[in-house]
Amino acid sequence: MKLKPLLAAILFFLAYVPCPAKAQDDFDISSSPSALVSQASDISNFTYSFADMGAIQSSGSMNYPNIGQISWASGTRPEDLFTVGMLSDYGFQNLSLNQIQSATGQPVTNASLAAFPLVQTLTVSQLTQAIPGLAQTPLDQVPPIAALAQQQGILSGGTIGSIAPMLQGPLGQLGGDLANFGISQIPGLSDTSLSNLPGIDTAKISDIPGLSQFPLINPLSIKDWFVPFDIGYGMSPCGGGDCHERNIDNTASGNAENMSIPCLGAEQSCAHIEVKRNFLAPTKNIRWISKEQQVSGGSGLGAAICDKEPTGRFPLGKNPKVVLEKVDEGAGSIEFALYFSVHVDLDDSDSAHCIGPFPMPFFGSAKEGEWILFGPDTVPKDSPFASMGGGGPNGGGNYGASCVTSSGSTASTYKGINIAAFKNAIASVESLGSGGYSAIGVWVDDGAGNQGRGLGKYQFMSYGPARGIIASKPGGQAFLNAVNAGSINTSAMGAQLTQFFTNAEQEALMDDQIKALVDAGMAQGYSGDGLITRMAEMHEGGTASRPGIDSKYSSAVLAAFSSGACVAGSGKSTGKFRYPVKNPYVTSPFGPRNIGHGASTYHGGIDFAAGVGDPIMAADGGTVSFAGWAYNCGNMVTITHANGFSTGYCHLSQIQTAVGTPVSAGQVIGLAGATGNVTGPHLHFIVKQNGVAIDPALYLP
Repeated sequence: MKLKPLLAAILFFLAYVPCPAKAQDDFDISSSPSALVSQASDISNFTYSFADMGAIQSSGSMNYPNIGQISWASGTRPEDLFTVGMLSDYGFQNLSLNQIQSATGQPVTNASLAAFPLVQTLTVSQLTQAIPGLAQTPLDQVPPIAALAQQQGILSGGTIGSIAPMLQGPLGQLGGDLANFGISQIPGLSDTSLSNLPGIDTAKISDIPGLSQFPLINPLSIKDWFVPFDIGYGMSPCGGGDCHERNIDNTASGNAENMSIPCLGAEQSCAHIEVKRNFLAPTKNIRWISKEQQVSGGSGLGAAICDKEPTGRFPLGKNPKVVLEKVDEGAGSIEFALYFSVHVDLDDSDSAHCIGPFPMPFFGSAKEGEWILFGPDTVPKDSPFASMGGGGPNGGGNYGASCVTSSGSTASTYKGINIAAFKNAIASVESLGSGGYSAIGVWVDDGAGNQGRGLGKYQFMSYGPARGIIASKPGGQAFLNAVNAGSINTSAMGAQLTQFFTNAEQEALMDDQIKALVDAGMAQGYSGDGLITRMAEMHEGGTASRPGIDSKYSSAVLAAFSSGACVAGSGKSTGKFRYPVKNPYVTSPFGPRNIGHGASTYHGGIDFAAGVGDPIMAADGGTVSFAGWAYNCGNMVTITHANGFSTGYCHLSQIQTAVGTPVSAGQVIGLAGATGNVTGPHLHFIVKQNGVAIDPALYLP
């Protein structure tokens, strides 16, 4: 099957579970947008894993904590270089072998123990602590451990737990005999989370059966990743001498915290390509700087691996970074590569993205005029791709999107900026589910004589315009005095806030604030995404704030605005349920679950795979009836719908709504996490009718 770059890229993004790709004729890259949509809709499933990736293209070394000196040569496979702990942001440590088998289609649990190097390093005592129920299992029902006992002259029967203290050394002492025993012959091993196994953080990807074939990327929407972008120009002509480009602004690449870092300085090389943000009409070109630009990385191991990382973009998520590796101006061609970020352990923060280059699969090269994988950005509302899958609840571009206000009315725009979309983006970053209209922020001192706290859904400072509204009401000044104190009970004060600063007053003040921010930003020369970013900066720090002073905050607001996140919706039920996660993959169904040795428990919902921070969406319109801590469920949201239905969303890392809030189908209500009684991050999704739990699968698409 001959694949041109765009076809292969679309194949890559259209599926998560493996399935043989449907044979296709050549895909015409020069096709019109409408023709591309038509052809893309016929393409079958495709997967992408470490097994599909090429080897690293240069040698290197690093001093890695808990492992020591790691060196690699050009040609080293990624699964033989990376450990599970290095790539903990993928969540491999939370998988079981059964989940890997289900996702890859590989006969993982039928493999021999010789194919599972990590288990070979464990003692029987460690296995009994890691695998629920193994200690109570009779020895004669676990052939590999029985063989180890016989090897060590322990012939008595009993349970695994009773003889474990007598067995010396790891299971790997069986040597070549390990090939005679299957993984399934250790009861419970295939269902156990890898995080339970000692040494999982230092185990190589290749040490875990099937893991190198596990899909790295969830299915993504074509509209979010390709549509508005085309290669416009290569490098400027150069006839000799100093051929480096210098002082390039208006960029579309950088590090994980800022995707618009200019390339400046007399000595800084700035080779780049220019991309057009809208193929339907000419717009101002933006530049993707090549790896010649070195930028600051993240945290953690950054300095230990490399002082700087190559500039790039993140169309595949936080990890890896896509870097413009080569620019051949004469041929009008470019090549992309992947650079990975690694971690100290399973809980470490990001480091610099400088383990690479790895070849970019499927769409690693392009010529002038062809399409490239650019990454999420604003999609024009009139794009023919705007209605194709994925994206936020509005399903299209944001500058003209319809985002619903808390009152249920369709939002208006001001000078082209959707008021409700920006309000909801600010709310999603500011109050972060800590109470919505009742949110009370931390005490701050701005260094200019102002001290106080953020108040409400949009965190207006208590010394700002909210002060006049609150102080004008009986008891309001006393409330402000209490709020401005250095130490208070924020929950108790939050319960009183809406008496002095009502929901409607918060919304109206934010409406006025947005118009002022738009005017100020445009007066400073900003437009497009730059205007949204500048508005966020000014909302946080005032109109006199220095641009770029808090890029993490403004980037988060821009991302929320671009995703169409709506924190308040119409509350209207559609009568149909939709999936609460973007890429539904069921890890545990509704109903009885076998937990081993004839025992079972009842699972009152469906578990969906989800990483910490993934958006969780309302399955249908309704009203939030619970938003808080629910013991086993951890952070939980419950939504009441029409006809006696309700839905529940458990284990959230953040709640981004509040009781009494109307929500729309597909609206983000929180972020996935691992709170409550869990073994790893996921979403436990509940559907009830008249208070009785029913199988959600009966009502999902």
